[in-house]
Amino acid sequence: LNQFKKNLQLITLPTIVPIITFLLTFEAKFTNANKLVNIFYSGVTFAFPVIFAFEIVAATFCRLLTFVFWESEVFSMTPKIPTIVLPWVLREQNYRPKRITLFAADFLTSCVACPIIEEVVKMWIVKLCVRLPRNYIKEKGKRKRVRISNDIGEQTTNINPYVVTMLVASWAIKFVDVTRRVLVYTKSSSDNKEFYAFCRGAFPIQELCGSLTALQWARRDVL
Repeated sequence: LNQFKKNLQLITLPTIVPIITFLLTFEAKFTNANKLVNIFYSGVTFAFPVIFAFEIVAATFCRLLTFVFWESEVFSMTPKIPTIVLPWVLREQNYRPKRITLFAADFLTSCVACPIIEEVVKMWIVKLCVRLPRNYIKEKGKRKRVRISNDIGEQTTNINPYVVTMLVASWAIKFVDVTRRVLVYTKSSSDNKEFYAFCRGAFPIQELCGSLTALQWARRDVL
């Protein structure tokens, strides 16, 4: 029971900063709270597993790509070892890749492929859960945008719904990821678990990426 309470506390700590940020950005007159709950639920139950699956595929592809350019000799292990699992079994084969290869693979995966996957899935979830106000649409076959009006004939002038919905989608994915990381950080030698949990929640990379995506999205459809 005591361990359960400690784990519950560790899971709660990362939510402090996101909750404060949400209260500072949410405006009820622009965004339906029920829609935000739907976005968060969809992000936790559906978006994160989809992202996780796609990122495994992306990581495999990025590692294979770096091996092609820097260490093509690893492919001599095939067909004994299937190419698709080759990047994940090198340690068992007593093979140590070069540092530049590992750096390039991690950079492609963590700084290029995974952010793109996460932002695309977040936008997809938001589109499925809520209809955002817009001033422009892009018709097929035309390069220029077409101005439209909403149901009451007025133009949208506030992009808060874009920012808040993308932030909620970001927090949903962040909540699952941080919970996983915090609960894995359970070794007896692991000190300052509460500090680690709080800092994982305060680290704003998901929020920054989501906000930048929201601003570009609003720039296309509103501004």
